[in-house]
Amino acid sequence: MFRNILVPLDGSTLSERAIPIAAALARGDSASIHLLQAVAAAVYAPLPIYMRGSPAIYELRAAAVAANYLRHIRQHLHDSGVKDVTISTPTADVATAIAAAAYDNCDLIVMSTHGRTGLSRTILGSVTDAVVRGSHLPVLLITDHQQIPQTLDQPINFHRILVPLDGSALAAQALPVAASLAQMAHAEMLLLYVMPEGVAPSAITATPHPQAPYQTLIPHHLNRTALSRLPSTVNYDIIEASGVPSQAIVAAARKQNCGLIVMCTHGRSGLARMQLGSVAEEVLKESPLPVLLLHGQDVDSEN
Repeated sequence: MFRNILVPLDGSTLSERAIPIAAALARGDSASIHLLQAVAAAVYAPLPIYMRGSPAIYELRAAAVAANYLRHIRQHLHDSGVKDVTISTPTADVATAIAAAAYDNCDLIVMSTHGRTGLSRTILGSVTDAVVRGSHLPVLLITDHQQIPQTLDQPINFHRILVPLDGSALAAQALPVAASLAQMAHAEMLLLYVMPEGVAPSAITATPHPQAPYQTLIPHHLNRTALSRLPSTVNYDIIEASGVPSQAIVAAARKQNCGLIVMCTHGRSGLARMQLGSVAEEVLKESPLPVLLLHGQDVDSEN
């Protein structure tokens, strides 16, 4: 599924939390990894004594330090079984550097949401927002409180992948990506429909799914067209919840022992603009596990 994974780093321990999960994904899918560390332009950087001089000299020295750091990470990845690793140290702001690298044959971004890149809070910040809003790629986000592999040689173990749905075709765009990950990780999918706040979960009234004999019913408010396109080899179940969407999603992830949340960043669930919205931000802030966000495209709904 994923052939080239982009991992932006900034030299911090926080940003390096993205490396083990990127390594596990790369091994599981025989993918390559591209390590990136943006070098700040000299005019904006407080220069230590040993780097004082012209901006060009500063940038060369800073790029050399960054390249040495990335080569060190690359060697660790090689030792863990990820053999195809490239590095780059562009002189640009972080969001611009990530966006440019993302268009260079990458199909997934794995990154931490804070660190010395300007994201100083344990919630979504300007760089992550710019990356998700401007990228055509899925972005797997990791915070300092999430449960992830601690060493590079640990296998990926998602167990169960949670996909929040709201009955719209927009939200259903997360299904193909989640299904591919489930196949790769030998995980099952859990589809969560969050009822509007104040409405109790309804009894599931639906028709049988002809391509998935293990799943006998489809709720009437879910997108049957999207579900019918799921591979027959992917096992999934459907649950319902009501209340505040972000709280219901996080609660389901905890209760159902999920290993990953996959969701679109806008739709009728409250994320109605082409940027990170309150639901995605709150989910990431509270989630005990990584969150894969997709920049959904406007399409006609079919229920």
